[in-house]
Amino acid sequence: MINLGQHTEALKDIIDHFGNKPQILKSSEECHELIAVLDSMSSMGHDMKTERLIDEISDVLIMAEQLKMICEDLIVRNGLVVDRVQLRIDEKVQRTLERMESGYYDTANDQ
Repeated sequence: MINLGQHTEALKDIIDHFGNKPQILKSSEECHELIAVLDSMSSMGHDMKTERLIDEISDVLIMAEQLKMICEDLIVRNGLVVDRVQLRIDEKVQRTLERMESGYYDTANDQ
């Protein structure tokens, strides 16, 4: 599990320094760089340098955490303050598991 919590203050300082809009654009740039690495891996096989992949995944995760901070929107649920992004992640993971169990992703369903 990735935990960027130890960097919360540093990430807030980075957002404050550069501003919301530039960091949103930087997030897009980092996602594009990861996509380029993934595309290279699929066309070249898995001979791609692992370090480049690790760098790009790290960049995207850092920017995703900053996006969460920029768009921070907490809700009250069951008497607790819950991060909406984490709540949505939980829902999506559960939905995928349910779909797997129901056969939704089986190749027989593709016909």
